[in-house]
Amino acid sequence: MNVGMIVIIVVVTAMFAVVLVGKTVRDNQKLRDRLQNGFGEIAEPARIERASIADYQWLREVYEPERTFVDDLTWDDLDMDLIFDRLNACESSVGEEWLYAVLHDPLGQWEGAENRERLMDDLNTSSEVRMNVQMALARLGKVPYNGLPGYIYEAESKTLGNTWLYRLLAALPLLFLAAAPFTRGITLWLFVVNAIANGVLYYQIRKKMLTNLLTVHYFAGVLQCCERIGKIRELENQPLVQKLLAHYKVFRSLRGKMPNAFSGMSGDLDTLAEYVRIVFLSDLRRYNITLDRICKNNMDFHCLYQCLGELDAAIGLLSFRKSLPFYTKPDYTEENRIDFSGLYHPLIKNPVDNDGAVMRDSIVTGSNASGKSTFIKALAVSAILAQTLNTCTARAFTLRPALIMTSMAVRDNVSAGDSYFITEIKSLKRILDNVPVCPCTCFIDEILKGTNTVERIAASAAVLGYLSRQNCLCVVASHDIELTEILKDTYDNYHFREQITDEGIHFDYKLKNGPSTTRNAIALLHYMAFDDQIVAESDALVERFLSTRQWC
Repeated sequence: MNVGMIVIIVVVTAMFAVVLVGKTVRDNQKLRDRLQNGFGEIAEPARIERASIADYQWLREVYEPERTFVDDLTWDDLDMDLIFDRLNACESSVGEEWLYAVLHDPLGQWEGAENRERLMDDLNTSSEVRMNVQMALARLGKVPYNGLPGYIYEAESKTLGNTWLYRLLAALPLLFLAAAPFTRGITLWLFVVNAIANGVLYYQIRKKMLTNLLTVHYFAGVLQCCERIGKIRELENQPLVQKLLAHYKVFRSLRGKMPNAFSGMSGDLDTLAEYVRIVFLSDLRRYNITLDRICKNNMDFHCLYQCLGELDAAIGLLSFRKSLPFYTKPDYTEENRIDFSGLYHPLIKNPVDNDGAVMRDSIVTGSNASGKSTFIKALAVSAILAQTLNTCTARAFTLRPALIMTSMAVRDNVSAGDSYFITEIKSLKRILDNVPVCPCTCFIDEILKGTNTVERIAASAAVLGYLSRQNCLCVVASHDIELTEILKDTYDNYHFREQITDEGIHFDYKLKNGPSTTRNAIALLHYMAFDDQIVAESDALVERFLSTRQWC
């Protein structure tokens, strides 16, 4: 090879290296810009695989039945999926899976608000430190259905077994090659037969365990992420980071020894490497080694998952707090009450905040669209956020720790063959079953509206009277003014009010003491241009009933 050819090769190689380095620098800068510009902003809702994110929480509910979680009806009533989207600024699947689980566990035994606050303080000290952690998490990224939660609770069921057989089949090719010079070629034929048999076995098993290989591949990314976080010197004394790295050390030796999740048949060398992996069953043997380590150190694996998730979720919570108009950390009391000022719902743009105190069971009345349902949802959401993330969308918030339960957005259950009313009483029954078990705070919207007026009021009064005698705090939004009179000795009364003028109906969305004394349903018919005769007849029927207590 002449000098000119060597120069050309060197120049081409250098140019390729410059291009590669330049692309890496540009990609890193693009990622940094995205993270920097997105911190503290309300992100556009992304397409999310709900079932994937919920996998860890679902497994916890199956394998930890003694724990008490926010149930599915409460989650749906409060639009907690939308609350989660609003909170979710996580960069990894582990982070968003952990955050989803935390929001379900107001009575959970987490490391505590104090530790999380210290972590956030450490991350917030330097934007560069926070950025380095985010970069490490972003490189790990989000992989839907990554399977890691299954390795926490079901690792034993995912092992291949027969480890000795794979080791034997992998050793035979070496044995046949070593014996080939002394056996006049017969062992070469045995080598070929063994290689074919190993190839058939490899593809049969690999097809069945492809999902598991992808999980191990993501776990390799988790270990690489931990390695990068461990190099951030400013966090070397941070307790949660120290705990993360202690559990990481148990698995650190697996780095570089895990099976490849993809074949990568893009070139001659990759093809050759693939053949070598097939003949020596290296992916299967490495998979067994990885699973054996996880099974023997399952607690470390779970703690590693939790610590990494907590780290990612903490940065997301910092971003969420920064995006709010204002927030507060909760105070706790042993009294069965909630005190609040500046309370607002985090999903409402330009919300109207409220001050007040729910000092005992309460009924909130008011006209249609006056704000009573939104108010009790805001109260319930802040009660959950207070106990799970030490954050309330208010200026001040004090509560007793308790399980949050609701009965609000009731719908017919067609698949179960349940009518609206049956679905509603099942929703209430689960609350009645839980209040003797643990402290509860219950929020009910339009109790028993699926039946006739007389029975609705009688049954509602009995149910609410029962709840007032239990270890719970009950807040009810209702149109039934009769309940405020029947339960006046056990329930406080609050209301929302509207103003009706010639220009229309105006709502101030401010909480007021006492029961509601106004109504607006017929006025709304008028402003929506219903026929005047309908409006007039409606008014006449109401006035007749109010004066005679009879409809006819």
